Amino acid sequence: MEFIHAIKSYQADGNRYIIDRIHRHLLETDFLKYKSTDFPEAEMYIAFRIMRIIGGRLATIKYALTDEGYIEPTRELESYSFHVQRSIGVKISPDDGFEDLRRNAEAVRQFLTPNGYEVLMYEIERYFHEPNLKRDTKHAIINDLYFPLILPALEYALSCVNTDRTEREIVRYVNRVFRTKYYQIQIEAKGLRRVRRKNKDGEVKAKYVAPRDTSVEYAILGPGTSVNFSRLTESQRKRYETIWQIVEADLKRGNYTDYSVDNNGLYRIKNRQLAAKVGMHEVSFSRWLAAVRKRLC
Repeated sequence: MEFIHAIKSYQADGNRYIIDRIHRHLLETDFLKYKSTDFPEAEMYIAFRIMRIIGGRLATIKYALTDEGYIEPTRELESYSFHVQRSIGVKISPDDGFEDLRRNAEAVRQFLTPNGYEVLMYEIERYFHEPNLKRDTKHAIINDLYFPLILPALEYALSCVNTDRTEREIVRYVNRVFRTKYYQIQIEAKGLRRVRRKNKDGEVKAKYVAPRDTSVEYAILGPGTSVNFSRLTESQRKRYETIWQIVEADLKRGNYTDYSVDNNGLYRIKNRQLAAKVGMHEVSFSRWLAAVRKRLC
């Protein structure tokens, strides 16, 4: 299925062909064999970018194979080959399928002693099993990250992209959105929330804060305002009490979906969601809340 058509199909009816293709490239494609990032399939550029993002975790593969740190088996074999070939003229190398070693096995055994020869056999066995060990460890790391982080970020990026763009534009957009969403999910999993605010120069900046316990009053009114019912009209007081009960119940249950977080990590109501809960239009609710704050200031 063609790349753009596959994304359109995912957006229209949830066809997961494009996601499965990217997942397969993550698991099976050896991107190191490509001398440049000139890939034959558009989805490979997305898989490649994902591999770059999770590269820190993949770099731990070699340390996951042993408890003592890691030495490439080829380095050990080169060391044996140099020592043995210089001393008794026998080559120990995978280049000839270890044929010279097979023909002169007894001579090598006598030279290395039985213990040294046994270590040599272990290194040769490790040389042949190394690709499988690396592959299995790579798969384990990718699958560990796939469902909680990679998949939701990829689904989000693919669902947002405009398929009227060129392949190149789509790839760049998906990669950019994936990266942002991936780190957002990762950070939120740690209990942090993303806050976007304008600085003094009018630039929108984002930062992550740890949410803190928040009073109901603060969640509704924000900083610098406290409730004094004597300053509210009866209708304002009744509606405020209804809102108080809703917010209090949400905060007690830990239901923070309908709440934002300010720069101090304190929860604030979202006018649209709370307006729906009390049967008001968002604009009307916002005006009501502004009038209440004005009376209380």
